[in-house]
Amino acid sequence: MVLDGLQVSNAAATVTEDSSASVTFNGSGWQHNTGAYPQASNADISWSNTTGDTASFTFTGTQIDWIVEPGPNKGEADVSIDGAFVTRVDLYGGLSGSDWFRSTGFRKSWPTSGTHTITITVVGKHDIPATDNYVTVDAFMVF
Repeated sequence: MVLDGLQVSNAAATVTEDSSASVTFNGSGWQHNTGAYPQASNADISWSNTTGDTASFTFTGTQIDWIVEPGPNKGEADVSIDGAFVTRVDLYGGLSGSDWFRSTGFRKSWPTSGTHTITITVVGKHDIPATDNYVTVDAFMVF
């Protein structure tokens, strides 16, 4: 077992579900399922495999976590903060099931609270063993 570190925070997280009106989905491929995924946060999740589709969320805080469901049919997403590219995330996972729900796909923190916008963009590519390019948005956690 490898432990890279622990992060302790006294601040409670505010969870914003993918079904919230404050999460903006752009593009033609987004699908939304409410109440059918009991393993997901609030039992709902959104997904797309259409290149260029985006999901954006504006928040105020010191940390943002993008909550996802990785799996064998998941692909890559680009993450931008305030319009600037930060990283590419690969959501491929060799396993699927309830233990994969509510995973942190991306986390970014700042020393002081501020207002930021996170944008997730479907790349349309996937790891060699993956079977599709799906990118999921389960929720966002703000600290």
